Amino acid sequence: MILGAFFASSVFIGVYSFAGLIGGLSGLLEEVVDRPLFFSALGLLSLSSVFSGYVSGGPSTSLETADEYLMMPAPVRPHQLFLGRYIRRLVRRLSISAVILLVFTPVIVTAGIRPEPLLLFVLSTVLFLEFNHFLSGAVSQLRTRVSTMTNSRLRHLTPFVIGAFIFLPTLTEVVPDPAIVLIIPSNAFCTVFLAFSGLFMSGVTEEVGTVFVILGYFVGMLTLANLCDQSYYESFSVANTSGTSRNRFSRIFRGNVDFSDSKFNDPMMWIMVKDFWSRMRTPLQFWKYVYFIVGTAFALWLSIAQPAYLRPLRIPKELSDSALPSFLLMLILLSQMSSMGAMMSFFDERDNIYLLKASPFRRTDIVLAKYLGSLFESVISLLPMLGLLLYFFRPQSSLAFATLVIPFLIVFNATGVMVGAYVPVFTNDPQNPPVAMVFSFPAINLTLGALIVIVVSVFSRTTLVLLMLPLVVVCLSVLFLGLSVKAFRAFK
Repeated sequence: MILGAFFASSVFIGVYSFAGLIGGLSGLLEEVVDRPLFFSALGLLSLSSVFSGYVSGGPSTSLETADEYLMMPAPVRPHQLFLGRYIRRLVRRLSISAVILLVFTPVIVTAGIRPEPLLLFVLSTVLFLEFNHFLSGAVSQLRTRVSTMTNSRLRHLTPFVIGAFIFLPTLTEVVPDPAIVLIIPSNAFCTVFLAFSGLFMSGVTEEVGTVFVILGYFVGMLTLANLCDQSYYESFSVANTSGTSRNRFSRIFRGNVDFSDSKFNDPMMWIMVKDFWSRMRTPLQFWKYVYFIVGTAFALWLSIAQPAYLRPLRIPKELSDSALPSFLLMLILLSQMSSMGAMMSFFDERDNIYLLKASPFRRTDIVLAKYLGSLFESVISLLPMLGLLLYFFRPQSSLAFATLVIPFLIVFNATGVMVGAYVPVFTNDPQNPPVAMVFSFPAINLTLGALIVIVVSVFSRTTLVLLMLPLVVVCLSVLFLGLSVKAFRAFK
């Protein structure tokens, strides 16, 4: 799996060179981005964590039913359970970061990036994101404590007070040089980023910035651990046992639906409609459609109005050779991100997947329904990102190569459905895929993306590309969907 992704990365640096792009990227960004903007942007990220934590379940979302039935009656303190759950999360994050670094080692080596600053930057990134996780959880726990002490509406000022302490030191109107307030983790991480990228030298090295990020990380972790009391269990129990609301809006988006009473006679249409309404009941799915409408409209407005304060990036001539391969790599990564729902198409069924297999539907219809539904969701996710990419970053021939997102999505969704279909075969548990299979999905897609780019590069100067590209895409899609049907038949 990892060797396959490493091979894909090696293919890219063998076909294209990224050294010129990496070498001139800092100078290009320094011309178009102001230094204070980085501090404010990262401060906004922490500020969003404050408000999202105030309205969410906080760290209790990491609990499982087994914790409630087995561990909660045991002599285990809430903070011990939290730290035990969190260590697993941290190990997983660090493992993913290590795999990503290994996969992109050929690009890193050929670009001439020094390993020590890169490792410090990756470590700071992981710990800064984890600090925002702690910040969100701490605000959630504070909300519960304040609500038990008072019913006054003034209690809702809690996130504003914490947010002001986190965000105001990142503004140059408040602090002329935010780099001197390194006690704020967003400022410390921003100095690490600026020093690593060489955009603006603030006088703070990567080592100093990383030390302050580590300090902020431990302060956030210990603060949240000390705030975890019995409400940590109670908030999980309330969320886990809450019933459906009586109002009409909640019944539509959160209530139960009897899909056996349906007007659709076609099995594929019935499954796709069922999946649509089942996913719609999750908050993220609802906001995904809002993001699609707003994001697509914003991208179209930018392309038509072309405001002076949001101009596309100007690509210097010395970077023109590296800009196109970077664009293709971004297309592959965006297509991969948008196709993650394909792997979840069978996970979302949970134990109902065996009931679906026992239904009178043909296996081919079930797999095709999952595939077409995932393909639709991928298009919804990709269009706003693709529109913004084409507006801000448009190297030569980018409009022609942007059409490669079509074969990318077709093939990537087929591999996702295949990986999701094989999880119950290997584990007998459709809900918990092995880590190796989760990593294999992007690794396979990176390799296939490199293969498609090679096919287009080899046959781009001839009309054979009109035959070879569809032939490769169709053969790969049929192969993976055929394997998906075979896996579905093997469910026990």
